[in-house]
Amino acid sequence: MQLSEQQKDILAWIHSRTTEIQEAVEPGSYAERQLEIWGVRWGVEADAAGRASISRSLRRLERRGLVLRQNRTGSPTGEVRRSKDEPHNTTTHVKLTEKGRKVVNKLKLSLC
Repeated sequence: MQLSEQQKDILAWIHSRTTEIQEAVEPGSYAERQLEIWGVRWGVEADAAGRASISRSLRRLERRGLVLRQNRTGSPTGEVRRSKDEPHNTTTHVKLTEKGRKVVNKLKLSLC
């Protein structure tokens, strides 16, 4: 699977941030359940062109089934997206899919 450097960086960041939070929270806690449901908080500090570029990369990663973008604040019913095919606008949280975790593990091995 061909990934841009930016896409690899995004996957690595999501994995790193998820791992960091998992290590900091108590097993079975509310925080751990929220992480499993919503993923990690997403936000980009860049100029308009940078945000657009990162947004496109994130959208492409989702189309490939590697990540799932969530909008925690925009869902009037509080429903969680389960699939990339469900409607979506603003991204507030992201999480790796099972396929995404496998790709991250392969990328980590190739860097060794």
